[in-house]
Amino acid sequence: MNTPETSTEQRRRSQYKAVWTALSDTPDRAKLHVTGTTEEAQLLASGAASLSALQETIGIHPRDIILEIGCGVGRVGRHVAPLCQQWIGCDVSANMLRFAAERLRDLTNVELREISARSSTRPSTRRAIVRRQCQSLF
Repeated sequence: MNTPETSTEQRRRSQYKAVWTALSDTPDRAKLHVTGTTEEAQLLASGAASLSALQETIGIHPRDIILEIGCGVGRVGRHVAPLCQQWIGCDVSANMLRFAAERLRDLTNVELREISARSSTRPSTRRAIVRRQCQSLF
């Protein structure tokens, strides 16, 4: 049933997707809006720092299948994918995924998926699913 609250939520989510698509119209703008820099060296350093935090908290193992929601340009995936069985990066922005594909093209265990800003599941169900998935990562 489409209630006013549901319509407002759908509109907000639709705007979220549109905003990230607009902010990532070029590789440099995508990098800038993800990390605050267009420099590849700084992007790599930032991804390496995230990898270090993941290794310290949960560890990443060769048989792991890692799902990253909001993967952007593959900043973290660039470092995580070589250490796991499969890295799956999801994002609402097709632009971000296109740039991630370019940055990660040499990695054979990478899968990229565009996700919708909308979901057919109830919010409480979504939170429970995401919480379980994240607990396995963090």
